[in-house]
Amino acid sequence: MIRKVWSVFLDILFPRICLHCRRYLGAKNRYTPLCEDCFNNVDTFKTAFWTDRGGRFLAVGPYEDNTLKTVIHELKYRGIKSALNPIEKWIGHYFADINAREWIDKDTLIIPIPLHRSRLRQRGFNQAELIANVLGEYFDLEVELHALKRIKNTKAQVEIREKNKRESNVRGCFAADAGKILNKPVMLVDDVYTSGSTIREAEAVLRKAGARSVNVFVLAKA
Repeated sequence: MIRKVWSVFLDILFPRICLHCRRYLGAKNRYTPLCEDCFNNVDTFKTAFWTDRGGRFLAVGPYEDNTLKTVIHELKYRGIKSALNPIEKWIGHYFADINAREWIDKDTLIIPIPLHRSRLRQRGFNQAELIANVLGEYFDLEVELHALKRIKNTKAQVEIREKNKRESNVRGCFAADAGKILNKPVMLVDDVYTSGSTIREAEAVLRKAGARSVNVFVLAKA
């Protein structure tokens, strides 16, 4: 009884609103930061794509989708961990649509794009790692956090407009531990794919270190 009264009191003081449309969610809607309409309006992809090197490229939806973009930004820049709730559900719907369980190798290593240690210290978490954990739980696969490191503290890609400058910004910024990935299939994970410079650089480093194959997963692609 006391817990219920306290919950109502907190809802009066700090009413929960949808991250996207700002509509009041109500006291009963405690576990998701999106209203039902905004969640259902995200049009997830129904197919897998391909990387330039022939790996599968998986993306939940288009970056142009404003709701999906909002949820990613709230997780990435404001640390709203409840954003993982709708993200997890969208991922589940997408993987079911493309029958991902049928073809993903059981020994796949899930590797998130790493942050440089100084940026990780500043932000406090790596959003790609949080997303990778969702994938690891969904497929019951290992999330490997030490196979790929960011050895250069590069400028944030979002601050760079020109594609060639984005590519030069991330060139040489990753190093891979061959002992952890040799002959292993890898699923490389990030939040968004825009120019693709970061993903391509990481993929090249992993392949050079001996990964048997490299597939890619992102929440949104431009």
